Amino acid sequence: METTNERLRLTVIVTFYNAEMTIAECAHSLMQQTMSRGIEYLFVDDGSSDRSVELLEATAEFYPHRKEQVRIVRLPSNNGTAYARQRGLEEANGEFVTYCDADDWIEAEAYATMLRVAEASHADMVCTPYIVERGKGKRSTVSFPSLDFPQLNDMPLDTLHGSLWNKIVRRSVINDHNIRFFEGINCWEDLGLMFRIVIATRRIVIYNQAYYHYRRSDSHTLSTNSMARVLNDHLRMAEAVESWFSTQPESLMQRFMPFILFLKFTAKIKLLRGHNRDLQRWRATYPESNDHIMQYRNIPRFYRWLFYLAHHLPYWLVNGALRATNAFQRRR
Repeated sequence: METTNERLRLTVIVTFYNAEMTIAECAHSLMQQTMSRGIEYLFVDDGSSDRSVELLEATAEFYPHRKEQVRIVRLPSNNGTAYARQRGLEEANGEFVTYCDADDWIEAEAYATMLRVAEASHADMVCTPYIVERGKGKRSTVSFPSLDFPQLNDMPLDTLHGSLWNKIVRRSVINDHNIRFFEGINCWEDLGLMFRIVIATRRIVIYNQAYYHYRRSDSHTLSTNSMARVLNDHLRMAEAVESWFSTQPESLMQRFMPFILFLKFTAKIKLLRGHNRDLQRWRATYPESNDHIMQYRNIPRFYRWLFYLAHHLPYWLVNGALRATNAFQRRR
């Protein structure tokens, strides 16, 4: 796929499962990128049972000049996001890699601009703000608070910093450090890759222009079962991250212990919410992370005090306060 005249600069990986409602819009935005050469599009179908692949192929027909740049990898069964994303990474050939979710889209000049920034600054990773699309013309831009990407110990565990789709990453950084997705963990899977990329990169640049459109419905409240799955994945991710650090030099674990503790604390927060509320389990899960509550600067001070009180006050008093808070929120 790489020509002798121009090297393959970027692989765009799109993993999808039953995405027939959005895959065409996503693919159109990718095919319309201003880069005519030096780019490949790798679509990984994670065992879809709908018309996603058919619609994707029909969309690609509108762009005959992209024919040699498009690959579709069809997995025989649904294996989950982490597996599909890892498969895409293994199939990638570009100097840089990025991801695009099948229900999102990106503006035409995005990748050409980000690659120019990477080349000019010798960056291993280039990040941009993104645009949240809530439907009916409602949108907002989520921007970095500073043009200096935070050190890992200070990095918020949020979509802006932890996601892969608003960043391009030099593929050699991932390969040279054997960075892989944690198998079977399909929520926070991008964060599981990103924290090791942040450790391994020499230079990260933020380019303060939003290109990526992240689709989010106003009715995004998770069901009880979904909340339980997310909670389980978050806890498993915290375990996987700590286990990974345990295989590294002791000095590395000590250096990034604030990150590990903050990740553990954030992973269990859902144990204080809704039907999953279990104060006793919250206190017993990663209790060492509770000893540092007031040091978690990425959590507003007001909430740090609430968590501090939840850790120290009697069970009956905390549970009563949580019930009253939930009842107040329902009445509003």
